[in-house]
Order: sequence, then structure tokens, then C-alpha cells
Amino acid sequence: MTKRADALDALRGFAIITMILSGSIPFSGPAALPGWMYHAQLPPPDHIFNPNHPGITWVDLVFPFFLFSMGAAFPFALRKRIEQGASNFTIILQAIKRGFLLVVFALFLQHSKPYSLSGNPESFHWLIGLFGFFILFLIFYRYPEKFNSKLIFAVKILAGIIAIFFFSQLTYSKGSGFLLSRSDIIILVLANVALFGSIIWLFTKDNLLFRLSFLAFLLAFRITHNIEGS
Repeated sequence: MTKRADALDALRGFAIITMILSGSIPFSGPAALPGWMYHAQLPPPDHIFNPNHPGITWVDLVFPFFLFSMGAAFPFALRKRIEQGASNFTIILQAIKRGFLLVVFALFLQHSKPYSLSGNPESFHWLIGLFGFFILFLIFYRYPEKFNSKLIFAVKILAGIIAIFFFSQLTYSKGSGFLLSRSDIIILVLANVALFGSIIWLFTKDNLLFRLSFLAFLLAFRITHNIEGS
């Protein structure tokens, strides 16, 4: 039996539960909740974004918790693959595959969200949401090993092509058709972290100074990225 990092699993589970909860909180009407239940910059009753409003709430911490647990899992997962004999090239290919699948997830999820299609979704829009879930199921389902691998690959490719064609025929609240720019930003961030986080750890696992130098570069880039001429 593989030993798990129980504390890390608990934190990741807590982050997922609170992400689901934060996405289910009503934003209007008599069901609106106290201010601490929302993002600090989107207070009730109007929920109008105010960047000058100070502070954070639990909603602001949910995604950082998940990102932290995701990053902390890299050493456990990747070192195990190294111990099993996987080469750096194999691990990088796996990271690219994982990042690509998360990008696919981000695209199809956003294109099938009822509220992306209409500000006031009707039954048709919710059916499209179910269709999007079905497509994601075909792509991400872990098929039994007895299934033909070529057939599984063909099913996934066909599902993706059908989805792109279907979504390209729809009209959205912010433009028509299938667009690469229409993606779930949260999942897209996870895709970047899964890809580049894995590669960075792989090449800095034995050199703490190199890793700290890279972190310093990322911090400098983050601080100065919006400065004109930077």
C-alpha cells in the first residue's frame, strides 16, 4: 500500500470543498449572506468590484490553499517516478500531457457553462452544460486497461472534435463561436502550475540556490510586469 501524505491530502480536500462552497454562494436577493462570506472586494448588497476595498476573506484563500497543496505534492509524485526509473524526458512529457489536458478542461468547461451562454440561462443552456460534462467525461475517464488503447485515443480525439464543432455553432454572451480566449482562468492557472512547476522542480531538485534564484526572478517579474516599458 502506498503511503499518502495525510496532512497534504486533508488540505487539498478542504480546498476543494470550500471551492465548491464558494461557487454556490448566492450573490443577490433575500438569500444574500454577510460580507465575510464573499470576496472582500465584492461586498454585499451590490457586489460591485472595488479594488480599493482592503482585506481578504476565506474565499480569497481557497485557491491559494489548493495551489500550495498542488505544489507541495510535486516532490512526492515526481521523486517516486524518478525512483521507479523514469527519465527526465519521460517526466517532462507527462507534465506537458497533464498541462495540455488541463487546458482542454479549461476550454470546454468555460464553453459549456450556462452563464457563459446567457446572463439568464434557460433549460437549453443547462442541457448544453450537461453535454459539456459528457464530453469531459469521455476525454478524462480512466478507461479499464482491457480496452484497446487505440480505440480509447480515437474516442477522446473524436469527442474533442465534436465538442469544438458544436461549441462553434453557439452564441455566447461575450461573442460567438469557439474561442481559445474563452477559458476558465482558474483551471488555466492550474495548467501552468502543473507544467512549469513540475519542470522547475525537476531541474532544481538538487540545487536549492538555483531554485531560490528562480523564485527571485519570478518575484521581480511579478512586481514589475505592469510598469510601462518593463
